[in-house]
Amino acid sequence: MVRGCNDQDALEAKVETTAPTTSRLSRSMFLSLSAAILKWCGWTADVATAFLQGLPQERQLWVKLPREVLNILGADETTRMLLRKPCYGQIDAPRRRSEEHTSELQ
Repeated sequence: MVRGCNDQDALEAKVETTAPTTSRLSRSMFLSLSAAILKWCGWTADVATAFLQGLPQERQLWVKLPREVLNILGADETTRMLLRKPCYGQIDAPRRRSEEHTSELQ
């Protein structure tokens, strides 16, 4: 797990983290209208790798691997992994995913 709260760039306000989100009111209104008027049947899904589908990193981030992964790879404790895409826990991952969605719609 990446701990965004420990990200030095974020602590120094060098990373843009704003991403669009819906309010409870707008989400409830959308669901009510789509069910009552449009007769749509809704569903939800949790995509565990959603942030990996975001735009590539703009900065170099090296992360320490969990002990279990180090054991599987046969690597020592000094091994680090370069993140090429945002991942869960990274403070700017929601923004990178939002930017990818926006570019797909244009």
